[in-house]
Amino acid sequence: MKRLIILVSTVFFILCSSVVFAATHRVYVRNACAQYSADYIPIYTWTWNETNDWERWLTQAYGSPGAPVFVGETDDAENIHIFAKNGVLKWEGTSDDFCQDIVMNSRVINACYRPVDLSGYQYEVVLDFECNGVINVKNKTTAVILENKTCCDTQIVDYAIGFQKNGQWVSMGWIPVKSGIPAYLTMSDDEAGKVYCFTKIGTTYWIGNDKDFCIHESQSFVYLPNEYCESPYYRETNFREATYNSDGDYWHCSVY
Repeated sequence: MKRLIILVSTVFFILCSSVVFAATHRVYVRNACAQYSADYIPIYTWTWNETNDWERWLTQAYGSPGAPVFVGETDDAENIHIFAKNGVLKWEGTSDDFCQDIVMNSRVINACYRPVDLSGYQYEVVLDFECNGVINVKNKTTAVILENKTCCDTQIVDYAIGFQKNGQWVSMGWIPVKSGIPAYLTMSDDEAGKVYCFTKIGTTYWIGNDKDFCIHESQSFVYLPNEYCESPYYRETNFREATYNSDGDYWHCSVY
């Protein structure tokens, strides 16, 4: 019986790999803890075989903050085990679970792995690592990640996004994004196609040149079609196309 075990630690680069057996699930992980929003997440993956040997396989990939990152596949949904560590924060099991000594930052620590059951989930699943040490399992959907890379920690950028819902182009906003803390949105089954972004700070706008959408300059709006721009206080403006990452299946926008 094979087990997939994922270890996440403090230096933020990504290690993952491909598996040679028929998979029932593709597993992604996501840093859902804002206080640990660095650009790279290190993931060490082991497989367990019938001779009780541990095999570690590695490949390097890039992941944006808050982005789902592919780490491996498993054919045994009931036997996923996870240990993760970021500074003093741990996502771990108990001494009654599977434990082993591992080396992290030249130190040997005893890692107890938390069992995670993927039964009942779709083929692609995301494991969200929350700040309270909880690991949430979710069916994977297309994501939209919005980043604020402006100079000031206290600066808030307001985002609007445009996309297709039930085949109609619509917009929604405003989504406040703090500097260094990305916003992570998931798209529902009836939302598809390319994603476009528009940003502002107060009355300062970052105007794109890719596709026109309707916005309200001061109030929130949801699923707003362009016909609303004929009403007072609404106006049409040009959004820029977001960057699509096919490995993690997410759209990404950032402002500097």
